[in-house]
Amino acid sequence: MTFNEFLLKSVLLLIFAKGLGELMGRLRMPGVVGELIGGILLGYSFLNIIDPGDETFHILAELGAILLLFEIGLEMDIDELRKAGVASAWVGTMGVILPFFLGWFISLAFGYKSLEALFIGGVLTATSVGITARVLQERGWLKSREANVILGAAVLDDILALLVLSILTSIEHGNVSAGLIIRSFIVALVFLGLAIGVGLRVTPFLVNVLVNLRTRGALYAGIIVLFMLFSLFSQLAGLAPIVGAFACGLILSRPEHKLHIERGITPLADFLTPFFFVIMGAQMNIGSIPAQSFIFASLILAIAFLGKLLPGLLAPGKAFNKWIVGVGMVPRGEVGLVLASYSLSHKILSAPDYSLLVLVIMFTTLLAPLILNFLLGGRPTH
Repeated sequence: MTFNEFLLKSVLLLIFAKGLGELMGRLRMPGVVGELIGGILLGYSFLNIIDPGDETFHILAELGAILLLFEIGLEMDIDELRKAGVASAWVGTMGVILPFFLGWFISLAFGYKSLEALFIGGVLTATSVGITARVLQERGWLKSREANVILGAAVLDDILALLVLSILTSIEHGNVSAGLIIRSFIVALVFLGLAIGVGLRVTPFLVNVLVNLRTRGALYAGIIVLFMLFSLFSQLAGLAPIVGAFACGLILSRPEHKLHIERGITPLADFLTPFFFVIMGAQMNIGSIPAQSFIFASLILAIAFLGKLLPGLLAPGKAFNKWIVGVGMVPRGEVGLVLASYSLSHKILSAPDYSLLVLVIMFTTLLAPLILNFLLGGRPTH
């Protein structure tokens, strides 16, 4: 691909991503769905203009994924984990465990190998709480008890889902066994613990130094270097680079750092993350999904819903609407797409299986806000 071809295709990619993202936003749907649809149109399924296998687009998509997980970490607050009550802890923990094991079990029953089944279960774990938060905000429920439970659970949910991702990427090259899973779990915990523990003590000093430098863009360049180093250390530890980026975002999420960092990083993320989502959509080939996969896809979609809904309905406490909490945890998004993409690029799952999982993720992000809008009939009473 020549440089001129790259420029032209990048222009088309960004126009489709932002244009369809805007359309979805006006329809009160998550913009990420529009970016995925843009990729489906430009990729293997229809126009075949964007080649997801091209090395340049692959690198830009990987950078977009790293920035995306850095932003997710940046948006979180470590202190919120301590404030999350029993209901949040239950919903967040069971909302990872239930879909993961149900997805793994059903996949094994349909003849998938152990590692393939584990990755399918892993894709179903993480909630995309931004979608739910947007609906709650628009309907005046953002300060409700239901919102507090959902947001508290989502923080724990994302931490656990990233832990699942760490474990799965660690055991990718080994035979799946209880010992290997336990060892990978310990490695992931130690890495995250060290990264966050050391980072929380070191980064305030580093950020203060960077803020006071006179060189133009020193702060933003320094932050980029920092999350790239974390990504590198994560990969050297046998984990996915995005886990390191997430940890870096988490340790920089303190209010005194956040505003300075967001000013420079957000525009860069707004440019690069569409490459990730469009390439994810472009890798789909809807025509490659066999007709006989319909039953499996339907079961996986049911697990994606029930795996989040049931923990909400069974949550302890009576001072909130459990249906709202359960449905609010249903949407999947960024982390699931990252894991699906990883499984495809590392040849763990086939292209038809990848396409099927992305469709399931898209259905949850489309249907859950519609159901939530119906449930939020009026203003909260508490």
